[in-house]
Amino acid sequence: MSCRCLRRVWKTGQTTSDEIETRLRECFEGVVAFAKRQVPEGRTFLDFEQGLPSCSPSVGSFLVALFLCRQHEHLEIPPVVCEGGRRFRRKQDQSREIGVLFGKVRYWRTYMYAKGG
Repeated sequence: MSCRCLRRVWKTGQTTSDEIETRLRECFEGVVAFAKRQVPEGRTFLDFEQGLPSCSPSVGSFLVALFLCRQHEHLEIPPVVCEGGRRFRRKQDQSREIGVLFGKVRYWRTYMYAKGG
């Protein structure tokens, strides 16, 4: 599986940190395999360097996604919270994207809603 198609994971729905970690390991293994293949073939450093951008940002993106997912998994979010005389209910997690050094990273977060907005 290439690093590029691993980005599709985020478009298919919410994933667990274990799933992201598995994808991250696969992607990293792909980068390592790429580096090993390039050396014996007598490629130049420029050839090697130009081949990296398609995979290396994915490793960084998956690390950010893993961090965000683990943070979200460890939140204790009650189904209902009363604050300021209003009753807030937990809704289904929403998909969002954040721009980071490695590009856009999809993550999920929980929102609480009260009647009337």
